[in-house]
Amino acid sequence: MYIVGLDLSLRSPGFAVYNLESDQWDLYGFKQNQKSVEGLSGSDKCNLCLLPLIPSKCEDTVVYNHILYYLKLHILDRLKDQSVLFIIEGYAFSKQHNAGYKLQELGGVIKSAIFNGGFQQRVLPPTYWKKLLTGKGNCTKLEVFQHLHSPTSSSPSLIDLFNLDVNRTTTIPHPIEDIADAVGLILASRIEGQTTQIQARQNKKRKKPSSSTET
Repeated sequence: MYIVGLDLSLRSPGFAVYNLESDQWDLYGFKQNQKSVEGLSGSDKCNLCLLPLIPSKCEDTVVYNHILYYLKLHILDRLKDQSVLFIIEGYAFSKQHNAGYKLQELGGVIKSAIFNGGFQQRVLPPTYWKKLLTGKGNCTKLEVFQHLHSPTSSSPSLIDLFNLDVNRTTTIPHPIEDIADAVGLILASRIEGQTTQIQARQNKKRKKPSSSTET
């Protein structure tokens, strides 16, 4: 089974794919006009791929189709015969209404493609999954990134992969922070699943066996 985390945005979406059986990670981010990602590398358990730069100064549909094309190429089409659960970050309130509705349009395009591919999908509100992962619902992208590098995290070490020093880093550049959020979504969903299983077992223990009387 695979779990896919999608941190959607118009300029720098982040995708993460986790294979539960092989413990293998595939991470995807879109190139930016920054030299800070030149140290991109990988490891035996983690493949990293930078996708082509998202076009700017163009129609919104061009941006949506660009993102969808690479999502289909690397994830939807590749995993079409597999058992896959997509975890998508829910929308956060934005003061930029124009960007807000465009992000919702992108989300609709992506969710429709996932549905038409026959995959399962789940939306986790930003404060909810961050609370599950870090214990703090309003944590920043930097705090999510730092958590992924903590000894208790089971995620790939993004800091090592991108050759960053978390102790001296005050901001995380795109697309690294977006990939980190996609990874965080996957880990939060697994924490949620484990919590649900524990609660189910506890509820089962609380239930008293019903006694039957013979007539």
